[in-house]
Amino acid sequence: MPGTDPFQAARDKLFPPLGNKTLADAADALARDHVEKAEALTSGFLRKKPQEPAALNLMADIARRTERFDDAERILSRCVAFAPDTAGYRFNLAVILRRREKYEEAISQLDILLSRDPGNPLFLEQKAAVLSLMGRQAEALRYRKALSDACPLSADVWLAYGQALSASASAASGLLTLSKMLA
Repeated sequence: MPGTDPFQAARDKLFPPLGNKTLADAADALARDHVEKAEALTSGFLRKKPQEPAALNLMADIARRTERFDDAERILSRCVAFAPDTAGYRFNLAVILRRREKYEEAISQLDILLSRDPGNPLFLEQKAAVLSLMGRQAEALRYRKALSDACPLSADVWLAYGQALSASASAASGLLTLSKMLA
């Protein structure tokens, strides 16, 4: 649909709907920044169903928000083990691995995601970001280019691509891309 934000459309497809009222209440509490309430609801649910991926994902998000990144990684690893085909859980794991500077592991998770959905802008952007952090600018630039092809109407994507070009040895190409974007 024209005018649809491709990043939001991709985010909307990451997770199955929460089919449980307790988990929905926990997610709502977390969205309103009531972390303690969300944690209490999610912990209670996990005592009854310790292998429920949606609950594990919520608990990992709680850990992330409270800067317990090692817990978030451990929980998300379990979540991916229980639901390996749910892209959102694997994506969240890749984000946490990036945050923890475990770049090779993040790349492995992103490669799995991209093999299943090669045009997903969230996955392309995340891989470009991780490659940049690893100093692999030429590879990152290819992913930024693929992202600009996938999201031709996104000013943010074009700006990031232009900045990446400017930062690379192709400074002239970066300026040309930015001038086209601004024209």
